[in-house]
Amino acid sequence: MTSGNIALTLREGRVKKPLPLISRDSTLQVPYDGQLIYSEIVSVVGGRFETEFVTPKKLNIGDTLAELRAWAYSSNEVTVGRYLEENIRISGVSNYADSLNDRTPPTISIQSCYAGASSSFADNQHVKLQTPACLQVVVEDETALDYREQADEGVSFEMVGLENPYHPSPFLEQTSKRAVARKSLTSESYPPGNYVFKVRALDVLGNASTKLINLQITEAMQTGLSDVFNVPNPVGKSGTTFYFKNLAAEHDSKVTIFIYNQHGRLVKVIKDAKSGETHWNGKDNYGRLLANGLYHYVVRSEVTESNSESKKSKTKTWTKKQKLVISRDIMELREKPGKIQKLFELSLRFRLIFVLLMVGFVSAFVATGWQQMGSLPLGASEALGRWIAEFTNVVSAWNASQYIFVAGLSMVVLYFVFGGVRGGIAGLLGVAAFVGALFSLGGDEDMLLIFFGAFAGLALLLMLFAKWSVACALFPFALSWLLLTGFLGWFPMMIGKAWLIWAVLSGIGFSGVIACALIAGKELGDGSPQAGALVKAGKKMLAPIMIASLLSLSALVVDMSVVVDWRRIGIAAILWVAFNVWFFGFTFGTMSFAPWDRLRAGSRRV
Repeated sequence: MTSGNIALTLREGRVKKPLPLISRDSTLQVPYDGQLIYSEIVSVVGGRFETEFVTPKKLNIGDTLAELRAWAYSSNEVTVGRYLEENIRISGVSNYADSLNDRTPPTISIQSCYAGASSSFADNQHVKLQTPACLQVVVEDETALDYREQADEGVSFEMVGLENPYHPSPFLEQTSKRAVARKSLTSESYPPGNYVFKVRALDVLGNASTKLINLQITEAMQTGLSDVFNVPNPVGKSGTTFYFKNLAAEHDSKVTIFIYNQHGRLVKVIKDAKSGETHWNGKDNYGRLLANGLYHYVVRSEVTESNSESKKSKTKTWTKKQKLVISRDIMELREKPGKIQKLFELSLRFRLIFVLLMVGFVSAFVATGWQQMGSLPLGASEALGRWIAEFTNVVSAWNASQYIFVAGLSMVVLYFVFGGVRGGIAGLLGVAAFVGALFSLGGDEDMLLIFFGAFAGLALLLMLFAKWSVACALFPFALSWLLLTGFLGWFPMMIGKAWLIWAVLSGIGFSGVIACALIAGKELGDGSPQAGALVKAGKKMLAPIMIASLLSLSALVVDMSVVVDWRRIGIAAILWVAFNVWFFGFTFGTMSFAPWDRLRAGSRRV
């Protein structure tokens, strides 16, 4: 072997120790390896190796026959070379050890078994361990360690006041400069109480070091949980609070609650639970209200143990099972209906009449004045294109239409205030989508029918196959949009340009429909029935839509009229009433025919 490594071990000669025999009143002489003198792994270069070492000061000289063992190996060779040399006589005197000038004693590290060097305890530290426990001791020296087993020599362990100093054996790791040994603390040998563990080590030059830790050994936990219950039980509308006694609170425990229905299906997971603080509102992991009935829940406590003797698992787990009943009164969940809610319920009750009226009016408008209806989106798209082309700066745009800008900004704010984040975002996206669609139309008459047909067709496909709540609103809006367009095309305009009024009211209607759809989908996901979800959405969007349409029509009266008279104000008032009847009657009623229930069995994407 030209290159590789060779492991060298030099020990004192073998000694025989008596072993008592149980079957007969005699002993057996058993040979044991002698004390370690030197051990190291040396590199082999060019077929040669060279090393130096220091023997212990108190080594028996002359009358000790040492043994040298060598194992040679290389990554380039599959075989391992062995060598044994016996009866080596050590004698003579050398000044090499004195020339080292080593006055540094060995370093001692005491730590929990398998915990790593970073967890080494400080000298005289107070350590709390749970029986059964284990301590690992690592001793290192820059020159060489003394392993002799005579009194006051070598590496020794001591449980002060309980055990005399002794030399640990066998070592987990033993070389000239490093030794690793363990101390097992079983409940039989070390019952719960306070102890002082002491480690002493010497190097071959006689430098000594000592380290001790103060141990508090406690009993092993038999259980980590007790007294598990929830209040109130049965669970009502207000939910319930969980209580339990965490017996492992001082051991970095994590408590998790798993709730199962009567079929064993996991419906809710509550992490990092705390007794008396963790409240459950009766909803599953997707935010849906669970049905009345019997449920089982499991409280699980996981405890990380720093003194575990296993590398694979350092945690203990305790579980306690309990039952709860959800019993909500239907009248308890139902809000006391007010006048507004009654109006919405009435609108849904007569929705078929609204749809039939809408179909009749739209048919009449299309048959008698399709060109007039088409002029509204064409005029709005042409005007929008010219406004963008002539746009120079924000100041000029503000001076030209400041009132309608304020009305639009107010609408978005109202959507956020009354409809929440979903309503506000829906308002912004709805207005942006409507303005973008008008701009893409570009005043092209040939594109008008294609534009509306594509919108209605896509909305119908989404309503039939998609599982989005927005899809349940687009096609109903497409139908009612024709009614709004036909009415505005027929109604005599005396407050301004007809296409501008159509564009403003259509934008408010489109954004309002999107907002209502998102809010209704969220309510549906929370467990509300279809009609209840739509009514809740309508109640939330009632004020912002009515106020936004009022502000917008008022802005149009001021911006577009040379003289503001009572006649124009009266016409604007009629338009405002007609628009809200259209939205909360025709459009709202048509939306209720969409397949909302498919969202319950779908992915809940609202």
